[in-house]
Amino acid sequence: MTFTDPLADQFRLFTRNALRGRDLAEPERVLLAVADAGCFDFELPAEYGGLDLGLSPAAAVFYEIGALRAPISAVDHTAAALDALTSAGGPAEVADELRAGKIAYPEPSGDAFASPWWYRRLTRHAAYLAGLADAGYRAAVAHARQRTVGGVPLLSRQLVASRCVRLLGEVRLASAACRAAAGQDEPDETKVRRAHDLARATALTASRDLIQLLGAKGLTELSEGPDLYRLVHREAHRLTPQPQGES
Repeated sequence: MTFTDPLADQFRLFTRNALRGRDLAEPERVLLAVADAGCFDFELPAEYGGLDLGLSPAAAVFYEIGALRAPISAVDHTAAALDALTSAGGPAEVADELRAGKIAYPEPSGDAFASPWWYRRLTRHAAYLAGLADAGYRAAVAHARQRTVGGVPLLSRQLVASRCVRLLGEVRLASAACRAAAGQDEPDETKVRRAHDLARATALTASRDLIQLLGAKGLTELSEGPDLYRLVHREAHRLTPQPQGES
């Protein structure tokens, strides 16, 4: 595994098992699957009936959703809404509806960029992007093992193997940055920005490398490559931090 924290791996496994067999094609369906599994409770404060485990479990959940190549927007909106609501001491009944996936969440206004919950949102999103990068890496390796040229697997070619090893290193680096950002008691802006920048760049690289490795097949609907490529590029530009120093 690339997200190598043992506790995080347990939350990833929980998420994978909870989402197994569920229809994850649409953001709202992913939201319902996550809500049904109680994943929002990990981060939710105890006074709202949650487990109050901090950001690390939530980051692991988001990473696994990315590794499963599922759309995250509805889950992201709900997690951010819960964080903002509970940080402000909002009503518990609204939190209950949010954690059940029953309320849509509007995008925050500009002043949200200075809020701690905004940086926690970026940390979760960074973990999701790192998960997408992991998915791209695994798909590339699987294809390189199966595809043969002249009876020889692509992965045995030094150039292809080197590209896969380099990509694995980048995924691990992004994963480590996400763990470091998620492990803070309070958001560290520098660590959050670094994690998000690394995860975003790595996800884009992984999706591009996968398409290039798949070749002409990667440009058809017969391959998983285009779907992952589109998802990565949509997410890479959906949620980005303001330039440092602005609010």
